[in-house]
Amino acid sequence: MSEANSLVPIMGSELLVNKTQMTWLDRLANADRENVRFLADWCNRNLKTTAELGTLLRQSNGTFYSPDSVRKFFRGARVNENMGPILQSIADWVKLEREREGQATHDHVDTRTNKRIHQVCRKALRRSEMGFVFGDARIGKTWGLKNFMKTESSARVVYVEVTGASLGSFLRELLEAFGVKRTGSFAAMEQELIARFDKNTLLIVDEAQNGFPAKSYRTAPPVFRFLKTLWNKTQCPIVISMTDEGLQEMLNGPQKKFFEQILGRKCAQAKLPRKLPDDDLDRFAAHYGLPPAPDRPSKIKVETMGDDGELRTSVLTENPYALQSMINSTEGLAIWICLLRDANDLAKDQGKRITWGAVIRAHAAMTNEERTFE
Repeated sequence: MSEANSLVPIMGSELLVNKTQMTWLDRLANADRENVRFLADWCNRNLKTTAELGTLLRQSNGTFYSPDSVRKFFRGARVNENMGPILQSIADWVKLEREREGQATHDHVDTRTNKRIHQVCRKALRRSEMGFVFGDARIGKTWGLKNFMKTESSARVVYVEVTGASLGSFLRELLEAFGVKRTGSFAAMEQELIARFDKNTLLIVDEAQNGFPAKSYRTAPPVFRFLKTLWNKTQCPIVISMTDEGLQEMLNGPQKKFFEQILGRKCAQAKLPRKLPDDDLDRFAAHYGLPPAPDRPSKIKVETMGDDGELRTSVLTENPYALQSMINSTEGLAIWICLLRDANDLAKDQGKRITWGAVIRAHAAMTNEERTFE
């Protein structure tokens, strides 16, 4: 996630770390100054409560610096103390976080499916309207939406996943996305949320099919009714993502007239294919230095440890194209990306270039093979 990204979980209207109070940074060496600024920006983007400041920086004895200690540091209250230990802790944390971010950035792949998801988000944001992303489970909707959040630096984005049809649960989860915990009445929570959204804040609602009641219903589902109210009162852009089953419930369910009012607003929509196109999967392969998956059997040697502790070598035959198709249809894009990462790491550890043999070995390891090699 880039430093410029404004996906900022906030507390009320204030940032967790007030950088305007950090004029004391000029006393630090350039490297230390940049590390502290990086940490401050990261905290403002990712943390929801001050208590979470106490889960970041380890002292030399292995314990964490307390939230109060970290806050005092940011405010400059420790400038007259020996700041060497905490600056070293920050440097260690920044190094690890940059490695994590490098891995996350590495997974940005400009596929056709991803572009369609991003187009819906940008149109909704530009026009202050609702947008919809429809597609089968495991097709990569969540991956594409979160990828948009990572790469879009010009918008404030709030993401929430629908876990059930309960309005109360949804409102609380949405407030928690702002770093606020509330247990008051539905009306009070709704009003607080309405006050927090505007035309410049994009709301992404993922797994929205979970917002349909399991039993028969005669009125509009509460989660969707609130989203409509939120848009009517704030004109905030909203992107709703759901499975094809959710789409069918909208079109043919007992409240289809309610949903026709929403869909009839010429909102941006993307209906994703039932399976990722081969050229999208080819782009993922190329991203990791692989050619398109060959549609022919490939043999590798696999060494496994039996229950008796003895190592045994066997030959595993796998068709890379069939493996790619099977995982993406049964497990989903997220698992496939994880597998490509594992294969890439495996090849690097061996000082080799990644091959489809490495992907097969990584898959064997993922399915509980103890050790694999070509």
